Amino acid sequence: MALLRFRPINPFKCTELILIFLFVLTAVVRADDPGAGIRIDFPSGDSLPYDKFGVFIGIDRYSKLPPENQLYGCVADATGMKEAFVRLGVLRYAMVTDGQATRQGIGRVLSELVEQVKTATKKTTQPITVVITYAGHGCRLKRLPSEENPNSLDSSWVAADSDLAGTHDIRGYELQKIHLELARLGAQVVMISDSCHSGSVYRSLERQRTLPVARGGYETRLGPQEDLFPQFSTDQSTTGGKSLADSAGPLPGFVFYSACGDRQCAYETEDDRGQSCGRLSLVMRSLLANIGEETTYQELAGQVAAEFAARWPGDVRQTPEFHAAFGKSEERFFRGGFPPAHANIVPKSLRDGIVTLTMGNLLGVSEGSRFTFYKNLDDLSVHRNPIATGEATAVDPMTCEVRLESSATIPLDAPAVLNTVRISDFIVATEGDVPDFILAKLRELDRNHQIELSDKMDGCSAVLRYDGASKMINLYSPTVLPPVNHSDASVPTLRPPISCRTADDAEAVASNLLYAARIQRMMTLDHEDDDLLKAEIATPNAAVRSENGVRRLTENQRFAIRLTNKSDEADLYVSILTLDRTGNLQILYPPVGEESRPIEAGKTRDVSFDATIDDPSKLKPGEAEMTVLKVLATDQPIDFSPLAVPPQSGAGNVAGTRGVSGEDNAVFDLMRDVLHGGELAGAVSRGVPRAVLSQQWATANLIFGVDQAEAK
Repeated sequence: MALLRFRPINPFKCTELILIFLFVLTAVVRADDPGAGIRIDFPSGDSLPYDKFGVFIGIDRYSKLPPENQLYGCVADATGMKEAFVRLGVLRYAMVTDGQATRQGIGRVLSELVEQVKTATKKTTQPITVVITYAGHGCRLKRLPSEENPNSLDSSWVAADSDLAGTHDIRGYELQKIHLELARLGAQVVMISDSCHSGSVYRSLERQRTLPVARGGYETRLGPQEDLFPQFSTDQSTTGGKSLADSAGPLPGFVFYSACGDRQCAYETEDDRGQSCGRLSLVMRSLLANIGEETTYQELAGQVAAEFAARWPGDVRQTPEFHAAFGKSEERFFRGGFPPAHANIVPKSLRDGIVTLTMGNLLGVSEGSRFTFYKNLDDLSVHRNPIATGEATAVDPMTCEVRLESSATIPLDAPAVLNTVRISDFIVATEGDVPDFILAKLRELDRNHQIELSDKMDGCSAVLRYDGASKMINLYSPTVLPPVNHSDASVPTLRPPISCRTADDAEAVASNLLYAARIQRMMTLDHEDDDLLKAEIATPNAAVRSENGVRRLTENQRFAIRLTNKSDEADLYVSILTLDRTGNLQILYPPVGEESRPIEAGKTRDVSFDATIDDPSKLKPGEAEMTVLKVLATDQPIDFSPLAVPPQSGAGNVAGTRGVSGEDNAVFDLMRDVLHGGELAGAVSRGVPRAVLSQQWATANLIFGVDQAEAK
């Protein structure tokens, strides 16, 4: 059976076929659909929950295709997947198979799905999740003249009554209309498609067969010309003004498991009873029978790939694919919500107080990293009742060995959470015939660990471009880089253009680099500890949120930073820092000249401010000035004021700091190197945070926008 995924319709990752399936995913059918000719298994009463629905489609018999193009295990796949999801709580479902799955039949089902989801939203406050599994032919059609790009191709489902010309296919354009309706209702959808992604082939028993449609000849398949869903609109103005089809990736709420890649076939195999079935369906049924409550969508995709490699080793003809909307991949499969990030113990690895965990340097572990173990994920998620701690002694990309402290005994299913420090170092690449005196200064900064000089554009933080004609240097972000040998005033730079005519200008170049490095390193410094600190923005009245969820305050509005000491025994000393537009450090709390007052264990303190705008003239109409605050909490007072001076080459202006509170604390040393450059910041960015792991401290980022007050 073949199902062809759409070509991308924009530069993002979203594909039109994914749209197709999104639209179908939340399909449900009422039992009172007159004359539909479709078997309906949905209960019509209120006795069952309304938060889970399923639609299971399988087509073996195509009335207008020749015998050699009939399919074998598709209906069995639909039945098997239905049984698997019934065990997971999908008790409201519909089976659509063979002669029921005509163009008009599927159209009636999808129209009714929208009505069922509307009803469900009134019956439950729980998120509604729908699964649809599909097995059948898929192909491509020439787009309708009325569509945005009529010369391109549209993917389609080949309905049971369709033919080689696609006269009864279901267009992706039509399915998009269905999905937009369901998306407006907030339904979450999961798709499992055991089918090919190419319209020219479909799966069979360990061999591929070709549909009599020439490769590349899909332009001749004109498809249906009437609209299957005239009652629905593609107007996206009611979806918040944002085009779902233009999202940077698959659509919100959508998860998609496919049997193979775009240019591959999906093959049939046999189950343990000798019955034909799709490879993906067989693997999915096996995995879903034993799926854990905390298994995420992404983890299930990994298990599918591992099963394929184990069952069909070396077979590269079929590679399963996984796509998910942003933020969905780490949600728990069919349960919603997110399990806490954690590592598990590798079976049979506990020996002599050393245990191997399923987390390596690809996830930020390094030698010296510390782990805390809990009895279960419930305890880990709220950081209660820790049962052991340990330190990583050996690390590879995927695992690490951890030596348990105090000869602790732990159960083999105990999860562990990583306590680590993260920071992004400032990497500079050069472009153009950069003068030697500038290169010499860059090498000096590199030797002093104030920046990292690289000869590669990949992974760099900034590109230093020299314009020999104007003798100017610009610092660009690598993501918004003008073409080589071209200047573009509309392209933003990290710093204002820098004159570069004599050797004396090298220090100005260094100063600008250090400002940019200070901003990046400080904003990426991350050491979360939910047991220690909670920081949030509090306002006298409800704050308006922008489309991206960032709080919006009005200029001069009074607000507070609410700081909660979540420790059971330690006092906390809190500092609130920010960086202005030029990279200058401002210490907002404690006030200059005042000693830091501790927040006692279990207590909360509000620190009040007025929302301000640095330069209103820089804001466009409707734009907010974005402010980022860095909150640092430590178990002893630290005076960071000596670090507020501008950074200089060699960091000599802070190297000899003496006589300030907390100067011997490793967190002070880290912040010095974060703000001015030094070995410790570079070591942390490479995953070696030994010097600060023994301290009890935490960070938090607070981001908000400030809108100009309306003129009176």
